[in-house]
Amino acid sequence: AEAISAFRSALSRNSDDHRAAFGAGVACEASGRYDDALKYYKRACKGANADRYFRARDRMKAFGKRARG
Repeated sequence: AEAISAFRSALSRNSDDHRAAFGAGVACEASGRYDDALKYYKRACKGANADRYFRARDRMKAFGKRARG
């Protein structure tokens, strides 16, 4: 929760910070907040063209489909 708060604070100062968005996604994923993780990963993907961002986003999308289906 503390890490998520720190990343959210960084994003409030710079909403285009793809590194903070990715970090928030990682922290959310680690704490089981998968919908939030997907939201942050998508945000990171918009900010930078990085394979690890796309892989994380796609992993959360696939997880969501399995969890709902």
